Amino acid sequence: MPYCPLVVKSFNAHINVEYCHSVRSIKYVCKYINKGTDAAMFGIRQEGSVDEIQDFLAGRVISSTANPWHIFSFPIHERFPAIVQLAVHLENDELRYFSADVAMNVAARTKDTTLTAFFKLCRQDEFARTLLYPDVPSYYVWTKKNTWARRKGRANVEGYPGVKKTLHSEGYSRFPIATGMFFYLRLLLHEVSGPTSYNNLRTVNGVLYDTFREACLRLGLLGDDSQWDATMAEGALLKMPFALRHLFTTILQMCEPSDPKSLWDKYKDFLSEDILREAQLLCPTMALTFNDGIYNRALIIIENLFVEMMGGSLAAIGLPTPDRVTSSSLSPEIVRETSYSVEELNAYVTKNEPKLTMRQLHLTTNMRAHLTGDVGSAEFSNTLLALGEGIIPADTNGFVNVQGLSTVFTTPATLMESVFPDLQTNYNNIEWLAGRAILATPKTPL
Repeated sequence: MPYCPLVVKSFNAHINVEYCHSVRSIKYVCKYINKGTDAAMFGIRQEGSVDEIQDFLAGRVISSTANPWHIFSFPIHERFPAIVQLAVHLENDELRYFSADVAMNVAARTKDTTLTAFFKLCRQDEFARTLLYPDVPSYYVWTKKNTWARRKGRANVEGYPGVKKTLHSEGYSRFPIATGMFFYLRLLLHEVSGPTSYNNLRTVNGVLYDTFREACLRLGLLGDDSQWDATMAEGALLKMPFALRHLFTTILQMCEPSDPKSLWDKYKDFLSEDILREAQLLCPTMALTFNDGIYNRALIIIENLFVEMMGGSLAAIGLPTPDRVTSSSLSPEIVRETSYSVEELNAYVTKNEPKLTMRQLHLTTNMRAHLTGDVGSAEFSNTLLALGEGIIPADTNGFVNVQGLSTVFTTPATLMESVFPDLQTNYNNIEWLAGRAILATPKTPL
């Protein structure tokens, strides 16, 4: 036990000096003084049996100073000022406690938290719209019905009849610090008066932003990214794209820039240079430039590095979500089919559409038969046209008689003799050979 040798020698007694610097020390001193005389009890009972009531009575000692305190019903303890725990959670992300038996009932029953009830209060109460979330307990009390109700005592608020304010009241909020969105939500709740909903919190100057981070940035609650911009600018000059992507991912994870999307939009060409070069090598005949597919491939690589470092996703910090299904590789076929300019195609259509004619031409004369005087060709074309238009009727079995349209040969030799008569005499006559041919399928033997 600690002691002071000088005091012990001076008073010739065992003296212990302690410095009381907290409430716990005061409680310890009071309990030490009022604990009463030492007491010891013993008894015999069966092994394993525990009588909690008897153990409590046996261990409870009420001293002479504690007796009148209880007799006169003086308060045993008090807490001043009043402290209210304020919930901070994302939309539809409040805590619910349930067991397997009542899971369905809990899910079906809606129950407001202090935050959602504050939104409702701001929609209904004009005075509440002048308050910040932490200031609400000074003017309202949290009821058992999960609603905020005006205080009925204390001092009046000037200009608002019926509104009372307590001089001592404090609200504190609990939230998971590791999740960034909770931090930005809590920051807005400490700066924006009278929000009526989550969307209202994310609205700045009439513009609804996608994340709480963006809303904080537009309100000037976050520092700018000038140092990270300078770091990326220097890295773009000195580093290869692979190393630059590592630098960018490190900034995202460790430095928490206020506007990561602006950094990405400014340096995405530098972050994707090697990917564009790879695509150009795969398709050397195409004039490829930066496009959404190239940027998507870079985002996939950056998100993989992001997950390897500390986990999470790019969407959680405000960057575009990469598409891992449709553009995970730089296939030449995909690049060729997707690399086109919409502006150039629209200009081509605008230029050439007036050249199209709406008049349909009908051919009425077989020019080959007309110019050469070949009667057989004219009869053949007329018969073929009649066959195609269904003029020649079919028999009961559905067959059409094409007699006169073609000649049937039973053997290849007969076919060759009919098409190439006197072949040995005319084999060197080019015009004679050009007017004859036998067309056959690849597997037909000739």
